[in-house]
This record gives sequence, structure tokens and C-alpha cells, in this order.
Amino acid sequence: MPKKRKSKRLNVADYFKKNRKYFKQFFAIFDRADNRLVGHLMDISPEGMMMISREEVKKGVTQKLRIALPEKINGSGWLTIDARGVWAKKQEEPECYYTGFEFVTISSIHTEIIKNMIAKFTTDNVPQAEVLSAE
Repeated sequence: MPKKRKSKRLNVADYFKKNRKYFKQFFAIFDRADNRLVGHLMDISPEGMMMISREEVKKGVTQKLRIALPEKINGSGWLTIDARGVWAKKQEEPECYYTGFEFVTISSIHTEIIKNMIAKFTTDNVPQAEVLSAE
């Protein structure tokens, strides 16, 4: 009988406490099925990402997403991923939702794109909440 793996998922408090970098600009995230803007990328790693949105994302639901890149990375202007919501937190002012996702599958090409995104476009400064005013 195979051993059960212990989940690497962080709880919400641990996630917000961990040392991470933030993007200098906001990357739009689209639903690949209908090309609808679903939110903006707040941070990313090869394991998952955090998104800010106006609508709540249900935990456990896998979404087919496309992230717009400000310039081509490894020949692509998009990062296409399948991601499952693992936690959500509602923010009251302005009313929005933060959602943590884990990637369902990720290729070595996607991992390289993510590493390049982090190297080129991140800062230690926390972004402003006004991101949603552009939607």
C-alpha cells in the first residue's frame, strides 16, 4: 500500500507571513474558456500563485487560466496553467478576494517562465490595493 504524502499546503496565516516578493506591475489573469478577466496576479512560484479578484473562487475547483505577460518570455506572451483554489480570504475595503492556487500540472517550460517572471518583475514592496480599479 503506497504511503500518503503529507500536504505541502500552507494555511492562510502562514502564507501571508512567509517571505516573498511582489510584482512591480499587475498581470491580468483570464479564464481560457471564455477569455474573461478573472483577476490579477499578486505573486507566483513554481508550486502555485495568489490572485486578487472581485469574485470569490471556490476552494477545490480547478480553473484553466492564462496570464498575460508584459513581454515575451521564452518566446511566449502568455503563461497558460491549470490551477486549483486551495484557500480564499475576503478583503472588506476595497471589497475583493485573495485566492491561493496550487498548480495541477506544470511543465519545465512553465517553471522557467515563472522563474524569469520573478527575476524580471518583482520587488520587496507590497503592492497597492487599487489594482481592482482598473477592471
